[in-house]
Amino acid sequence: MQEMTYPATGRLPLVTDRHTASSWAGGAALIAAGSIFMAVTGFEPTKNPSTVWANSWFDLGFAFVVLGLVITAAGVVWHLRREVPPASAPPAVSPADPPPPAIPRVVNQAVWEAVCDESGEFPDTKALTFRLKQVPAPGSAIRDFTALRCTVTDPAGSTVESTGTDSWRQYTPYTFPGAPQVRPGLYRSRWQGRLQAGEWTEIADGEHEVKAPPPLIVTIIDSKFENWKHIALIAALRVKITNTMGETLRLSGFGFTYDPEGLPVLAASFIGGERLELDRELHNRRERQYYGIPLRNHATVPAREFITGWVVEAVPRKAAGGTPNCTVVIRDVLGNEYPATLPKQEPQTYV
Repeated sequence: MQEMTYPATGRLPLVTDRHTASSWAGGAALIAAGSIFMAVTGFEPTKNPSTVWANSWFDLGFAFVVLGLVITAAGVVWHLRREVPPASAPPAVSPADPPPPAIPRVVNQAVWEAVCDESGEFPDTKALTFRLKQVPAPGSAIRDFTALRCTVTDPAGSTVESTGTDSWRQYTPYTFPGAPQVRPGLYRSRWQGRLQAGEWTEIADGEHEVKAPPPLIVTIIDSKFENWKHIALIAALRVKITNTMGETLRLSGFGFTYDPEGLPVLAASFIGGERLELDRELHNRRERQYYGIPLRNHATVPAREFITGWVVEAVPRKAAGGTPNCTVVIRDVLGNEYPATLPKQEPQTYV
């Protein structure tokens, strides 16, 4: 015969909650007490059944019975809410364990890292150099390899490799036969080394993300400054705009600003008709293409090509010499802006 046990927190069999047991016991006690009051008063010989409800002892017993029923019902509801879990309760899910930290690969008693150096700009001068780096510092372990092989996979899935003794390789068709032009996206590199016994072993893997260039790249490739009557400087900037996209892009205009560096605005430096005279000089130089084709003559930039043009403006002149920061901002028809800044230059002393 199975023995029934009762948890220490309960007051009644099969009831594990202390509050439920107390409610049921208290309700039963009130019902019993009220029933006794009603029975004694109702069956008293001197009482008329029509006057029983007017007796205060009978009414008190009836109130005890009603109160006991309410407390018992509350205990039942509490018991059902505690014992029956909601059907829609989601299962408990423990948080996923974090991935283990990467373990550096040790080869020839040294730790290695595959890195990539990026330089230049799209589309013409962007270059990558893949290197095998010994951590924390170079040592003799690199000389234990008779050869090194570097395999590179570009964002399009094209894979090329280069074998030699150097621990760095420029990503060019000469070093990596069949290597395509550098493009935006993720590059993956893998280095292998040939041991003295002749077998190849894995050394290090690396990844490098080449960010996509903006549609237009703007640079200032030449500049000329001329003193105008010791009042202002005429600044002529040659601007190069490179289209990195595969379609022609249209231009909507350009803007020019400079950093006055605390100097008064240019208009405050003029006396009489000097402002009008300077404006005419600037206009004549632009119209006569004094420096070359003006930038404003270009309305489009062909796909994968570049254009150049001159911007001619006036800037304040510092008595101590030098030139201020000058910025040219190109705008396309979509409202995108592409700035290029010519840094200021302090006067130099040549010996």
